[in-house]
Amino acid sequence: MAEKVKYEFHRKLPYSYICKLFSLYKKLLESMAKKTIVITGGAGFIGSHVVRLFVNKYPDYTIVNLDALTYAGNLENLKDIEDQPNYIFEKANIVDAEAIKAVFQKHNPDGVIHLAAEAMWTGQ
Repeated sequence: MAEKVKYEFHRKLPYSYICKLFSLYKKLLESMAKKTIVITGGAGFIGSHVVRLFVNKYPDYTIVNLDALTYAGNLENLKDIEDQPNYIFEKANIVDAEAIKAVFQKHNPDGVIHLAAEAMWTGQ
């Protein structure tokens, strides 16, 4: 019959080491929870619903609404969440590379949901 091996490594680890491991684990979990998401076209009909969903469903995430506010965008669509602490509005056009670069440098997003688009029917 195989002899049972006794594992008592936990008793040999210094308390300060265990505290350090716990602290690193806690920081890892916190960093995973605090994401920044940019949503382009967030003032449009569909985009405003997506922005509202993310702001309400993920309170630990920072939601950056990036919209040029052309004819299709209207911030009135988001009046109910404009004062939420995890909501930020940035007025910029996605075709303006310098403006987009500035927004990305300012907020350092973890992800982008791209909903900005303009479609015009020309009657042809």
